Amino acid sequence: MESSWRCIRDMLRLKATFRKFITLLAWELEEIPYLLLGTIVFSTTIYVLYPGVSHSAGSLRIGELIERDSLKFKASIQDYLFYPSLIIDAIEPLAAFLAGILFATNVARTFENKELQTLLTCPVKRTHVILSKFCVNYSILYISSAIPFLLDMILLGISSLSLDIYIWLLILAFPILFACSLAIFISVTLKMSAFSAVLPPLIYFGLSKALDTSSEKTYMLLYSKWDEKLFKAIQDWITLQSVPQMGVEFLYIFLYRFLLPVLLLAFSVIYFDKILQLD
Repeated sequence: MESSWRCIRDMLRLKATFRKFITLLAWELEEIPYLLLGTIVFSTTIYVLYPGVSHSAGSLRIGELIERDSLKFKASIQDYLFYPSLIIDAIEPLAAFLAGILFATNVARTFENKELQTLLTCPVKRTHVILSKFCVNYSILYISSAIPFLLDMILLGISSLSLDIYIWLLILAFPILFACSLAIFISVTLKMSAFSAVLPPLIYFGLSKALDTSSEKTYMLLYSKWDEKLFKAIQDWITLQSVPQMGVEFLYIFLYRFLLPVLLLAFSVIYFDKILQLD
């Protein structure tokens, strides 16, 4: 009987914690300036669908279109096979740039204007505060990138019910995670909006340049071919065609594309919760 009451109490506490976190998410979303939100949505949409980036628009421009039906464009199979990976590669540097601006506004600036200190006077946990900021910013960047990405694939002639679309949308989450984890790490540790806005894209381009200089093969794997390899592995696993071979290449992809961002986020949360002193 006592264990049953303990279980009920734990469930009620968990429900109350969840409600507080949802309230924090809603509050953080309301605090995002509408001008910044509109700029992010506008820039990602224009960038992804721009003829120089968009493969469906490129097909119209270079005459590779084979069928046009209202707003649905069907390109060749060759276009489709190489298209989504190229778009994700193009989105990644933009995500690093926008993540720096977004986290500088929503995280670093709250240190400068003392807004964060005011928020922490409320009965909320530090962990919930920093995670709510990350979740809101990540969701904004992912959704603003995923919608034009999805639209472009549909314009290319890929069915919205196709499994491939959802695999590519899942893969898109990884570069957004990398950009946001790097941005929140810089914002929490430096607490200065100017550096928080500038450093994420600089570090991203610095890492890619360093890898390109040191090992072209590693650069191609981590910045060019990783999404294609991951797509093929997920597709084979879901369709049960074969068991993905987790070799050294997949280990590099896992370490760089998943483990490193998760560690940056975990360190940021721990540093904010346990170490950071607010004036």
